[in-house]
Amino acid sequence: MEGNVHNVQRSAQNLKELTALGISSKKQLAKIFATTLVKGTEVSRSTNRYGITINKVLNIGKRGQIQTSFFYAGGDMTKAPKVTTIIPKIFKKK
Repeated sequence: MEGNVHNVQRSAQNLKELTALGISSKKQLAKIFATTLVKGTEVSRSTNRYGITINKVLNIGKRGQIQTSFFYAGGDMTKAPKVTTIIPKIFKKK
């Protein structure tokens, strides 16, 4: 991997956490994004001069969840959003 050290480390951490959640392919991740967009729980929304960002979470079984940020350029929510951020979270075992 190349790039900013922090970004490379974060990408490696995301890969590790996604794998722990059972997600090991781009196809699986794309399906998670599509499901989150439709069925995810909205946790926040922000607007700026560039558009609207909606953050949603989706539980992945009992193992964890993924928070995904969807960006609507120009605030046009009739068009498909871009995924700008993903934050996988692993639930701690009790």
